[in-house]
Amino acid sequence: MWYRLYRACVRLCVEHCGHGVEGAARLESLATTGELIGAVVAHRAVPATVEVMVVAPVGHGRGGEDLVRSRRWPRVAVVVGVVAAVVWLVGTFGLPGWLLADQHPVRNVLEGLSWPAGIVAALALGVPALWRWMRGRPASPSATITGAEENPLLGRALHLVDGELPPVSGVGLLDLRVKPAIDTHADDGSDLPPYVARDIDEDLEWAIHAGGMVLLHGPAAVGKSRAAAEALRRLRPAHKLLVPDGGPALREIVDADVDLSETVLWLDDLERYLGADGLDVGLLQRLCPSGRVGVAVVATMRDEQLALHTDVAARHASDTGAGIDRAAMEVLASVRGRRRIRVAAALTDDERTRAVRAGERDARVRRAVAAPEGFAEYLAAGVAMMDRWSTGETPEFIRGQALISAAVDCRRAGHHDPVPAALLDDLHIQFLPPAWRYRADLPSLEVGLHWATRPVLGASSCLQPASKQHFLASDYLLDRAQRIYADSAAPLAGPVSDTTWTTLTAALAPKQCLRVGASAYHADRFDVAEQAFIAASTDDPTALIYVGIVLGEQPGREAEAEQFYRDAIAVGETDALLGLGFLLSAQSGREAEAEQFFRDAIAAGNTDALSALGALLGMQSGREAEAEQFYQDAIAAGKTHALNNLGELLSAQSGREAEAEQLFRDAIAAGNTYALNGLGILLSAQSGREAEAEQLFRDAIAAGNTYALNGLGILLSAQSGREAEAEQLYRDAIAAGSTPALVNLGNLLSKQSGREAEAEQLYRDAIAAGNTLALFGLGKLLSMQSGREAEAEQFFRDAVATGKTDALFGLGFLLSAQSGREAEAEQFFRDAIAAGITHALFGLGTLLSMQSGREAEAEQLFRDAIAAGITHALNSLGFLLSKQSGREAEAEQLFRDAIAAGDTHALNGLGILLSKQSGREAEAEQLYRDAIAAGDTHALNNLQLLLDEQDECETE
Repeated sequence: MWYRLYRACVRLCVEHCGHGVEGAARLESLATTGELIGAVVAHRAVPATVEVMVVAPVGHGRGGEDLVRSRRWPRVAVVVGVVAAVVWLVGTFGLPGWLLADQHPVRNVLEGLSWPAGIVAALALGVPALWRWMRGRPASPSATITGAEENPLLGRALHLVDGELPPVSGVGLLDLRVKPAIDTHADDGSDLPPYVARDIDEDLEWAIHAGGMVLLHGPAAVGKSRAAAEALRRLRPAHKLLVPDGGPALREIVDADVDLSETVLWLDDLERYLGADGLDVGLLQRLCPSGRVGVAVVATMRDEQLALHTDVAARHASDTGAGIDRAAMEVLASVRGRRRIRVAAALTDDERTRAVRAGERDARVRRAVAAPEGFAEYLAAGVAMMDRWSTGETPEFIRGQALISAAVDCRRAGHHDPVPAALLDDLHIQFLPPAWRYRADLPSLEVGLHWATRPVLGASSCLQPASKQHFLASDYLLDRAQRIYADSAAPLAGPVSDTTWTTLTAALAPKQCLRVGASAYHADRFDVAEQAFIAASTDDPTALIYVGIVLGEQPGREAEAEQFYRDAIAVGETDALLGLGFLLSAQSGREAEAEQFFRDAIAAGNTDALSALGALLGMQSGREAEAEQFYQDAIAAGKTHALNNLGELLSAQSGREAEAEQLFRDAIAAGNTYALNGLGILLSAQSGREAEAEQLFRDAIAAGNTYALNGLGILLSAQSGREAEAEQLYRDAIAAGSTPALVNLGNLLSKQSGREAEAEQLYRDAIAAGNTLALFGLGKLLSMQSGREAEAEQFFRDAVATGKTDALFGLGFLLSAQSGREAEAEQFFRDAIAAGITHALFGLGTLLSMQSGREAEAEQLFRDAIAAGITHALNSLGFLLSKQSGREAEAEQLFRDAIAAGDTHALNGLGILLSKQSGREAEAEQLYRDAIAAGDTHALNNLQLLLDEQDECETE
């Protein structure tokens, strides 16, 4: 009978619950609800043959979730055993007589106790429900469900054991997303190749021991995750391990005040967790406050992904575009020095030596050391994976390749979650060769997925199953696709396809659309970004701000952008105040509105608005002190970029260069690479500090700051003999997208004989790119070419119309050489002087000095120019006075002052003056010779005249 009851229970488990751990969960539910008793009684008569249910053992490497479910079986076994025993006893012996006999003492006692027991049970069940009703709360679910809901880790953290975080040592390497190597077959990763110690282990162990965040970056499949996991196993094996199921899940866990003391936070592929709804600097500081070493945040990121965020930071350093990716940029900027560790693909000599020793125990390591593609790529079967994706002609290959390409394109578009098979089915059609799209012999989707998910050489597969009917493209293939972007031979050549963009935007959940929108924005696909952010805004109103950013960067759509910002403000998104302030600050005449929005943002607690308001006020004459205070407030609020901004403000104020320099140095110490460029600019203007400036520019370039290419070019272009270096730097800056470098290279080439046509084209390219400074440069270039004065005049006038006041001086200079236009020239010079162009003092002085009766005006203008630091006015004033009887001594002194200031033209002028004074011919001759040596051809003619006069005197 016991055997029959056991078989009945077993069959019942199979029929009602199914096999495996899911069956265990269902069976436990039946047991706790009482359904199991009735079910067993109903199945007392069972056939002789019953299918035996087998529960497979749970491997160590497959993590805690299977382990949690497997631990239900002992409890289920107890329930089944008790029920079986009761049923057998009743069936064998019947109900006990004392339980049924009237007036039996046992029955009387039990009946007497039943009333108190019933009352107690009713109170126990009813009072809590009544209390909740009185307080307006809904009735609580069952105890089992309530317990699950009260555990914030469930559904948010992976690899839990009995609802708790597992120890580091309790989670297998494969579960930490360490990539399987060639010939890895064990589910728990126990047959992975032995770990080859890396040179970076010392820095890695230091960072993990110190607590806080450490980031390992490098190409895909170079051992970032393996190195980090091995270090954790050495240093923190007993610490709790938190692997969050995405960025929002991490935030929810922290917000729930889960005890994360002595915990390792594992963030493989960090980009999946970054964002305002996930990991930002604020959340990181809550996890790892200063001085707390118990929590270590260990993250990995591919170089291509890191470069994307770095490029975004460079492109949007001072505009609202940074807002779309601000959370990611700020987190990455906070991880620097020894905490940012690059894992190289190539082995160092020491690593190679260790690998050779490890190869004595493992043939895979031995072959990897000698592999031409490199150690890590060989172990990860990288070349073989690329071949699987790229090369083939069978029908299975055609379908499978297209599916892989679709999955990789999804990741290139910023969707890093596993992709449902149905979505891959929609997307992969575009990657099928046209001739195959409607062929009857094209294999089914299932066949293609099976082919694409087959491990390559026992390592990873090109398309990795993440869960039932969800798939993720290999990191390695994504990395290669991004690196060979322009390679037409690659399976994916060129940018993300339009079909991928539009299909993803339409199919994904709103939160997922946020990441796709960000990727589209950074790829300059504003049309896609706009639609993705609009879709995301249905769930997250922050996306309204992002729509405003996207529209604000498109000329002519400012009004639309403004409306989205206002819509965001209306639903309580105070960050939109900052965005709207940025938008309006760029519109002439709306500065006051912008200022008010910045002030409102500050009042709402947005400390970024402090720097923004400082920048706005710093551009308004007379408000520098206010700007300085806002920058100081931003610095006090921890905004280290304000150190750089305040440095730029003070560097433009005479006498405050030392303060500016210190601010730049503080910003550099805080990790702000833009300050390297700012300090380079400051020092390049200080005589004798050119070498320091050059080094700072080079450091900034090495840190990825392309603006410094232009700055270093300016510095070197002023140094004789280094024009070729300056030219190359300008060209590198142009290649990096710098339009000012077009102008600066035009300026450089315009001074080189025979290269005027190149300079002209550079100016025209800059104008086409929207750089109005090039209008003045091109006008200046054409003004020196005979017959092109009319063109030059038009470019000068266009420059004036854009607010380029230097062009007023250019027009004055151009018209002053045209007979009959002196009055126009004079007015332009006076307008330029009024605009603060001090060189116009010299220009107007020169013009008036040639007009009879206006010598006194000219003299005063020259003196004003000299007082403004225009040293060549010394020579002009000397020449003016030398023609006035009795003022020769003044003229001589002015010439000598000009010579001392480096004006070689004054050598010729002083020679002319002295040649007319008896007895000073020898001095005049020497001055002429010095002028000739300096390249003044006029002095050659004057020297010949002097010598001829001396010969005539000797003849007489």
